Amino acid sequence: MVYHTWNRANFGSPLFQAGAHYQDFLALVEESLNFVATRILAYCLMPNHWHLALYPRADGDLAKFMQRITLTHTPTRSGITPKPGQRDTATFIKAVTSPCPSKRANIS
Repeated sequence: MVYHTWNRANFGSPLFQAGAHYQDFLALVEESLNFVATRILAYCLMPNHWHLALYPRADGDLAKFMQRITLTHTPTRSGITPKPGQRDTATFIKAVTSPCPSKRANIS
């Protein structure tokens, strides 16, 4: 099953303020693949949130992968000082469609 996952900062605060912050996050995602081998189909990074389209290999992999990313990536890791009481929030949304039914676009 393919999953659309996203994470945003509270109050619309920025998660990324410079190109280096985006690169740090992508390095974290790559590093996390060493702990949980999940297929990343697509991603989109924006200043105050990000999206990942993930295709986990086994039950429980989605939660492990997302936990690693969301607990490791914080605004302070990126050099951004959060507002008092601010925390990241994470939401997991199951995709409406099942894995690709087309033989040409078969995901393995």
